[in-house]
Amino acid sequence: MAPATDSGLDGPPRSLLIAAVAVAVAAIIAVLVVAAVRQLPEQLQPIPLPSVPAPQADSPQCRALIDALPDQLGDYRRTPAAEPAPKGAAAWQAAPDAEPVVLRCGLERPVEFVVGVPLQVVDAVQWFEVTDQGRSTWFAVDRGVYIALTLPAASGPTPIQEMSELIARKIAAKPLDPGPAR
Repeated sequence: MAPATDSGLDGPPRSLLIAAVAVAVAAIIAVLVVAAVRQLPEQLQPIPLPSVPAPQADSPQCRALIDALPDQLGDYRRTPAAEPAPKGAAAWQAAPDAEPVVLRCGLERPVEFVVGVPLQVVDAVQWFEVTDQGRSTWFAVDRGVYIALTLPAASGPTPIQEMSELIARKIAAKPLDPGPAR
């Protein structure tokens, strides 16, 4: 019996096999690239954070807090802030286009924080709440700097609980300094 040649008597020609393997490899690579692109979380797109007066945003306390912020707060993932990003600020989102959880450190004393307002203690941090259009902003008022955590409606208690634990570890408590009663 004669040895097999590239004539196709014993199967497809070698060049056809090489072309079929190349097409299959290219298809697999294309599928992997498409899957990887679709898997990129859209919430990692930078979100704009308006600048607010935060005279102590670059303080050692705020830098320590910002450097220790987690990538996750409950169901919310850390999201980069769009440039120019304000100092002392960070954000987390639960889903693309969802309202973010926003943290700001080094703010001025909230105008509404006066003698006699109700406070809530979460993990040894005293918070003062201001609500506006379904969102609530909680101010940590017993630290050397004022810290605000703005939560979307129905965010649940996890973000403030986790942030309270971090604040209690990173920034020492100070006596309250509310404004005069109105």
